Amino acid sequence: MSAHLLKLFIEDESGQGLTEYTAVLAFVALMCVLIVSVLAGTLKDSISQTFSYLGSAMTSMVSEGS
Repeated sequence: MSAHLLKLFIEDESGQGLTEYTAVLAFVALMCVLIVSVLAGTLKDSISQTFSYLGSAMTSMVSEGS
């Protein structure tokens, strides 16, 4: 009887889909964290330059209006 139960346990795939989805989700989350970590400095510099440019443009617009 225990050999039959062991065979049923090994052949049972009912939880396999959930396990695969969990593994894929963990992989995607890890890739997102790695990408953000690698690009963090570049993104910070780009955002800083953009806001600096916008601030300068707004200041010059206000100065021209006065």
